Amino acid sequence: MTTLTEILDIVGALFIAVGAFFALSAAVAQVRFPDVLARMHAATKPQVLGVLLVLAGVFLIMPSWPTFFFLTLVSALQLVTAPISSHMVARTAYRATEWAHETVVVDELRDEVLATGVSEENLRAALLDGTAVMPPEEGRKPSSGS
Repeated sequence: MTTLTEILDIVGALFIAVGAFFALSAAVAQVRFPDVLARMHAATKPQVLGVLLVLAGVFLIMPSWPTFFFLTLVSALQLVTAPISSHMVARTAYRATEWAHETVVVDELRDEVLATGVSEENLRAALLDGTAVMPPEEGRKPSSGS
């Protein structure tokens, strides 16, 4: 007869294996996907799910209050930092024009940059040389510097 601890160990190992598979798929997608936006998607979605599954598996194998609090902290930090970092990567790629323009269906930032007076023909050059005025992040005041 199996005990509850043995069942939790098996389920925990299964969670860790599935989480490792998601992390591996995110790593493979980083190499295989063609542009920054697709790679950014692969770096956040399956990677975060993989980390959360691994952490859940660790808790099932080692259930204790200190483990719970530590894994909860790691999970919260992962859930907070992944969207922020992917947002910053996307804005940097946009400014450097290092993304596949033809694959994007909606480009809201392009419309905002064009509204600042940059012409359609000069958009890419203005982004590259820094003369395009990028709209400030929502909730932030525009900087008075460069």
